Amino acid sequence: MQLLKREAVLLALAPALGMLGVYAYESGRYRFLKVPSMLIDLPINRLLMGGVAIAVLVTLLLMVIGVLLKWMVGRSWFARFLTMFVVFYIFLGLPALLYSTTMQGALSSLIVPVCFALSGVSEPEKKVTANDEDRKVLPWLPDALFLAFGALLTSWLISGFGFWNERMGGGRLCQNGSLVAGAYRDNLILKALPSPGAELDETVTLVPAAGAALRECNPSFIGGRGISAGDPPGDKRLKSAARESQDSE
Repeated sequence: MQLLKREAVLLALAPALGMLGVYAYESGRYRFLKVPSMLIDLPINRLLMGGVAIAVLVTLLLMVIGVLLKWMVGRSWFARFLTMFVVFYIFLGLPALLYSTTMQGALSSLIVPVCFALSGVSEPEKKVTANDEDRKVLPWLPDALFLAFGALLTSWLISGFGFWNERMGGGRLCQNGSLVAGAYRDNLILKALPSPGAELDETVTLVPAAGAALRECNPSFIGGRGISAGDPPGDKRLKSAARESQDSE
C-alpha cells in the first residue's frame, strides 16, 4: 500500500502550482515590457484570484486531454495522429505560437508537435504495464517526474499567455508620459514611453505609489522579443529607420 495517494499529493501541491502559474503569467508580461523578473511582486489577492482561475483552467484542460486520449483508442491512423497532434500542440506548440512575433515563428510552432505526433502514432497500440519491481523500490518516482515535467510545460504555456495578452492589450495606465508596468512593494514600476511605433528600452524606474496620479492610455510601442524566426516587423522598421538616419548624416 502506498504511503501517499496520488489525489492527496495533487491536493497538497495545488496551492503551490497555482502560485507558480501566476508567477509564470507575470514573467510573460514582464518579458514583453522588458522588466526584470526580479521585480515580480504579487499581492495576496492577485495570488488567490489568479491561482484559483489558473487551477480551474488547467484542470479543465487536463480533463479535455484525458477525454481525447481515451477517444483515440481503436480509431484510424489519421484520427489518432490528429488527436496526438492536438495534445502535443497544447503544451509544445501553443506556447511557441503565443511567444512568436512573426509568421515564420508561428509556422515553426507546428514542427515539434507534428514530430511527436508522428512518433506516437507510429508505435503499435499496446497496453502499457508498469514494472512491479521498480514500483516497489521507488513507487513515487514515475509520478513525481511526470508531475514535474507537466508543471514545467504548463508554466511555459501560461507564461506565453501572459506575453501574448500584454502584446495584444490596448488599455494601460500611464503617469506623466511613462507606462505603468506593475508594482513592486510600495512603488510603481515605470517605463519611459518611446515615440509611437518605436521600441521600449531596458530602463526601469521605481517611484512611490502614494499620491501618484494615474490615467488610462493606449500607447503604441514595440515590446520585448518572444520566440520568433527572423526579425520581427518592428525591428525591421527600426533598422531601416536607423539606416536612413545614417545615410542622411
